[in-house]
Amino acid sequence: MSRRIAGPDGGPAPASSARPDRKPRVLRWILLALGAAYAAALLGGGLPGDWPLLAYAPPIAGFALMALLFGATLRPGNEPLVGQVARREHPHLPAELRRYTRALTALWCAAFAAMALASAALIPGTTLPDWSRWTRLLAFAVPATLLFGEYAWRLRRFPGYSHATPWILCANIFRVIRAGALASREELPLLQCRSPHDAFLLDHDHTVTVGQFLGQAYSLAEALPEAGHVINMCNGRHAFLVAFGAALLRGQVSLMPSGPTRGDWERLVREYPGATVLGDVRPANAPDHWLDVAPYAASDAHADTVRKVAANRPAAILFTSGSTGESVGHAKTWGQLWHGARVWADALGWRDATRLAVLGSVPPQHMFGLEATVMLPLYAGVPVHAHHPLLPADVEAALHRESRSFWWMTTPTHLRAVLASTIEAPHLVGIVSSTMSLPAPAARAVEARWKIPVMEIYGSTETGLMATRRTAVEEPWTPMPDVSLHPREGGVDAQGARIEATIALGDLLEFLPDGRFLWKGRVADLVKVAGKRASLAALSRHLLEIEGVDDGAFFVPDAGSGEAKRLAAFYVSRTLEPQAVAALLRQSFDPVFVPRPLFRVDRLPRNATGKLTRASLAALYAACQSPERFTIAPDHPALDGHFPGRPVVPAALILARVAHAIREKLPGAQPLAIASARFHAPLAPGRAASIVMREDAKRIDFDVRCGDEVVASGAWRRG
Repeated sequence: MSRRIAGPDGGPAPASSARPDRKPRVLRWILLALGAAYAAALLGGGLPGDWPLLAYAPPIAGFALMALLFGATLRPGNEPLVGQVARREHPHLPAELRRYTRALTALWCAAFAAMALASAALIPGTTLPDWSRWTRLLAFAVPATLLFGEYAWRLRRFPGYSHATPWILCANIFRVIRAGALASREELPLLQCRSPHDAFLLDHDHTVTVGQFLGQAYSLAEALPEAGHVINMCNGRHAFLVAFGAALLRGQVSLMPSGPTRGDWERLVREYPGATVLGDVRPANAPDHWLDVAPYAASDAHADTVRKVAANRPAAILFTSGSTGESVGHAKTWGQLWHGARVWADALGWRDATRLAVLGSVPPQHMFGLEATVMLPLYAGVPVHAHHPLLPADVEAALHRESRSFWWMTTPTHLRAVLASTIEAPHLVGIVSSTMSLPAPAARAVEARWKIPVMEIYGSTETGLMATRRTAVEEPWTPMPDVSLHPREGGVDAQGARIEATIALGDLLEFLPDGRFLWKGRVADLVKVAGKRASLAALSRHLLEIEGVDDGAFFVPDAGSGEAKRLAAFYVSRTLEPQAVAALLRQSFDPVFVPRPLFRVDRLPRNATGKLTRASLAALYAACQSPERFTIAPDHPALDGHFPGRPVVPAALILARVAHAIREKLPGAQPLAIASARFHAPLAPGRAASIVMREDAKRIDFDVRCGDEVVASGAWRRG
């Protein structure tokens, strides 16, 4: 890092206006003084007659302290104490268990508060010996009854989950309390900078300084309603950063939806009642707890001081993409994200970041996007482009507007699009690719064209960055120094300072003597055909490495009863026919893995981060098998920005499906031009539609139906 970068690693940061929380320190001194006085009285030969009430204080204070311990974790932005214990057994708590653990934490808080009140109420009517016996009875009977009674109830209430024994449960409780007692009091700045006048956000027609960004974030923090969580749905990176910083300063956890569709954030609204939805484009039928960030991001507010945030404060919950199943949330503290950004800067060799800037084509709600385009600029004190350009022309325009040296954070999908274009890349000094495997030929082509390094990262939502490689010149991955990977049966365990608990990764890794490793695919991707095993990811990589194939993926359709498992594949190409692709695949691996069928399609339904979900591939497979029936998946890329909040399938996409169905179902009939087309009703994503065709010598009439409703109708001229 440059010595001119202020903060822990580079000299004094701007003065902080945050005040340390003195409540825990005062409480510790009070309890210490109380215990010392009580011990001195006992060592002096008994309690003096002038201090009879001192004998009653420690038990009552103990009950009250336990009530405060449980109750403090119920405050907005904190994880309930019982939830922390439960995550020792179930690292990924589903929504119903989160609600249950919060209610149970409140019950324990109420029980200890009631014990403190009952102990105080018994003082006037009993002698000290009798009171002591009653207090000891309360101290043992109530917690034991609640602990074992709740355990028995939980076995019946949640039979579908595994449950640790009461003894392991007690051990987990001890570990959580010990971790809380030993928790670091470290505070970290919201960002590092040299001056509040430094550029931080690079927009199309203006630059937002550090001071302006801080003022905008502080203003929004004051306006946020009381809540434990916010759902950050901001499209622009500028608005996202303002919302993220404001929530962090307010002590509220940012929920990062796995996708941009209405269904993604509506699910979070249900799972986190009371959460505020933050966005910069108001959706139709917005929820009651919606707050528009755009006015705050456009305000002239300014601040010169950088506030600090406790390192152990929960900052964000990120959700997996759902490419291998249901989306799962993973919590990250501010310290974990901050130290992860430090690892990023070291991995990229940013010794002097004075003239560097970040350009991102990935959404900030994804772990890769959050680390590379949010946390890295905050930590390194470098400006970041305020939007996320996707098209090659937009990337070129963003690079032309600034004279800074850019690192581009992107995906293999965007890289392939750029390679197919003729754009120039001025001021680009490096590229980082992630979210899916980057073919080595593509990496070599980019490096040869622009003479810059192309780095690829290996990571996950659960762990963040774990390893890097320069794909054009090396196949092995180099692990980060703060991460340990340990092979186990069926995968790998990841551990490290940025990883709260051991994470079981479903990846197949081959470790080399020098500490590096080769990635061999995912355990869930393993398929067995004719007694032989292969990884779907490895097969897809072979498909992508064929010259002339722009995109592609293997897929395993659901097999019917008694049917043998078979492989299917999709590919995008402007030049290669399926027979030619199949012949090239036979030269790459065992012929038993050559896909049957092999579909040539216009595009693959990748989401905003370039990933393919099983649901979207299943819908594509069904459409290819029966072209007259189709379903547009909710995460289809054509829906992004098309009626935000209430997406509708674009008319052009419906007509493309009709043209595809005509070519597939009516041999020799080529649709040349649309004679007429009318759209009678909107078609929502996820709804099944069917195409009815009628042909004559000159034209092909069609209807598109969703159930009994006609969505569209028209005619194509025959070729």
